[in-house]
Amino acid sequence: MCYPFVGGTHSNAESACRELGAVGGAFDSLSADPQSACPAVEDPVVATATGVWCGRQVRWERTFGNSCVLRTTTGSVFAL
Repeated sequence: MCYPFVGGTHSNAESACRELGAVGGAFDSLSADPQSACPAVEDPVVATATGVWCGRQVRWERTFGNSCVLRTTTGSVFAL
């Protein structure tokens, strides 16, 4: 949970909330870390999020080429 206070069981909730807050809760607007490079290995992973963001229901899902791409694109949000 990010609002009205940071809480829940996320291992790095403060960073995840800050990063998601910077894009207004729009998961598709999270961007890759320009300093990171990932191997070109196809090993797809699916990230999903369901819940409530600032009073509105959220259901989001995206497939990434591998776990490195997931981590560098979504930062702390899916670093569970």
